[in-house]
Formats: sequence, structure tokens, C-alpha cells
Amino acid sequence: MLHGRGIRERLGHVGHRLPRLLQDDLLLGSSAAAEFIGALLLQLLAGSTLNPARIAAAYTALMATFFRHTGGHLNPAVSLAAALSGHIGWATAGVYMIAQILGALSGAAIQVFITPGLSFGSPFEPSCHAPVSGLGGTSLFVWEALATFVFVYVAYPALFANPGYGPLGPLVVGIALFGVLSTAGPYTGFSPLNPALTFAGSLAFNCVWRYMWMYLLAQFTGAGLAALLAVGVFGIGPMYLSEAERAEYLALSSGPDSRGGRDVEGGVGTAAPAGPQGTLSAY
Repeated sequence: MLHGRGIRERLGHVGHRLPRLLQDDLLLGSSAAAEFIGALLLQLLAGSTLNPARIAAAYTALMATFFRHTGGHLNPAVSLAAALSGHIGWATAGVYMIAQILGALSGAAIQVFITPGLSFGSPFEPSCHAPVSGLGGTSLFVWEALATFVFVYVAYPALFANPGYGPLGPLVVGIALFGVLSTAGPYTGFSPLNPALTFAGSLAFNCVWRYMWMYLLAQFTGAGLAALLAVGVFGIGPMYLSEAERAEYLALSSGPDSRGGRDVEGGVGTAAPAGPQGTLSAY
């Protein structure tokens, strides 16, 4: 799974005395908390503007902040792509997604309390998205799915595939997000291509519900297709490999990687030995 050396170091000198499964639980909780905080801040920043540059800048900054800790997903579409391609387990992907959604909802709640004149259930345009006038449902789905596909596919090497973009990964992903929002945004209402933010905005600000399901379906579809293509180009992640293939993968991935030396298990950067129950360790 996807996690940085910095997390394991936080266990300090007591880490080697803890059962491996307990270490994994502690580290997964730490990663979930990081994804929660990141999504909360992303909702506050990106959910308060329709400007593609500002949305991309917020995601870039927050992804860079949590890059070594969790990989900086901050987006259920990215976590879905990671699970589909075998770079994290489905249980961890589920924990990440729940943390991201709860974080976005918490960010929306904070927006209500700190924004003058804003209340729950009142429309708030930066967090409510609807297609441009005259754009049909099918066209909206295609635009949103296409934009998410391009975004996730470009993000894939930065997060999962070696050699990646090194420490420039968050910047590359941010540029990709800016590009697709600048192109598709005028048609999709500048949706941030993030199911957590889409759901949180719709729930907190009573947005146009008839569009929400289409945005969510398109975002997950685009992410899934991007993951499938990425697997064909970069190869499958270690979660779907046999024990022998996984050992070879980990051996080839050992040592400092080109993305700031992250010590990663489950497919990103340097990988650690297999964890309990014959699967890669949660960290």
C-alpha cells in the first residue's frame, strides 16, 4: 500500500516492539487522519472558488503537504484508481474514501460558519456544480468522465508508477488538473473532479441533486478507465501479484526511489516486505 517512510518513523524506537498488525493499524489510522485533514482543507480552499488556477493550486499545495504521508490522494477517484491497479488494498481504499468524504463534509460545515450569509441548504455556487445551459446529460457525462480520465492518468505516474516525476509529482498533477478544468470546466460548471467535494457540496448546500449522481458516476468511470489503461502501460500493482512475483517486484523497487526517498509498500516507490495474511503491509 501507499505510505511514506515518515509515518513509520513516527513510531520511533517502540515500533519494533509492536506486533506488525498493530503497527499497520496505527499507521492506517494516521494515514486516514491525514486524508481527512487534507480533504477538509481542500473543500475550504477549492470549494470556495470556480477559478481553475486556484482549484489546481490548492490541490497541488495539499498534495505536496501529504505526499510523503499518504501519497496525497485527497480524492476518492484517485484512491479507486490505486485499488483497481493493485497499488493499495480495497480495504485501505475504502478507509481513504470514507476519510476523504468525511473531511470534505467537515470542510463544508466550517465554510458555513466562517462565510457571512451562508447557511446549510442555501446554494453556494463555488461548491454547487451544474452544466452550462443547453448541455445535455450525456454530454455532461462525457465531459466529466473525459476530464477525470485525463487527470487521473497523468496523476498515475506521479503517485504509483516508477520512475515517476520525483519531487515534482504534485506540481505535474496540479498542472494536469488546471489544464482539464480550463478545458472542460466551462461545460461542467468547473467541477473539481473530486467525488468527495461533489457529494459534500451537494449535501451541505442543497445543490442540484439531479446532476450529482451523474457527476459521481462520470468521475468514477473516468478514474476506472484511466487505471485500466495505466495498468496496460505501466503494469499491474503488487497487490494482484503472486507471492513470487511480489517478492521480485519488491526487490526491484527496493532502495530510495526518485520521489524523495519515500519508503512505500504496495507499489509506490520503495516497497517493504509483505505484511500479515500474505498481503502487503498496510504501510
